[in-house]
Parts: sequence; C-alpha cells; structure tokens
Amino acid sequence: MIDQERVLLMARLARFEKGRKGKEALQMHKYYRSDFLALALIKTFFLTTIGYGLVLGVMLLANMTFFMDNFNLINIRVIGSMILIGYLALLGLSMAIGYLYALIRYNRAKKLMREYLAGLEKLSNM
Repeated sequence: MIDQERVLLMARLARFEKGRKGKEALQMHKYYRSDFLALALIKTFFLTTIGYGLVLGVMLLANMTFFMDNFNLINIRVIGSMILIGYLALLGLSMAIGYLYALIRYNRAKKLMREYLAGLEKLSNM
C-alpha cells in the first residue's frame, strides 16, 4: 500500500529541488559562509570598478571639448583626487551593500536547506 504522507513529502521535496529558490539554496550549500561572502565581495569589487570606469569614460567623452579647451587651466591633481575619493566612497558603499545582501541570501538559503534536510531525514525515517 502506498503511504500518502510519504508521497506528499517526496513531492514537496522534489518541488523544492526543481524551484528557483531550491536550486539556489542547493548551490549555496556547497560553500562555507566565508567563501560565499568572499566570492560575493570579489564580484562586487570588479563590477563596481568596471561600472565606475565606464561612467567616468562616458563623462570624459561627453565633455571632451571642454577638457581640450581648458586643459592648461585644469588642476589635474585636484580632479584626480576627486575621482579617487569618489571611487573609494562608491567602492566602500557598494562593498557594504554587497556584503549585507550576500549575507542575507546565504542565511535564507541556510534556513531553507535546514528545512529541506529535515524533510529528507523525516522521509528516511518513515
């Protein structure tokens, strides 16, 4: 005879494995917390750097005539330090946000995996 409760539990676990949250949680479960957060921070660093460089390049190209006309009057050190301070401020902010976002994602996935593993344990004990 088929155990109805066992079939329902198996279906629920299979839905979790096939769903977006389940696939994501199963992938995150392979990493230690520190490794997952470090990987997220590395990605954030590179994406922020690329984005800042692209925005800076577009701004430079958009104002190219101004820079060419006033090149002798522009204080390069002041502009360079403003660009560097802006980059460091943006990088610090994006790294903090990226860290918090990755931490929240990891903790949610860990909670889902605890429930999933408890379901597997219950299934094996039936």
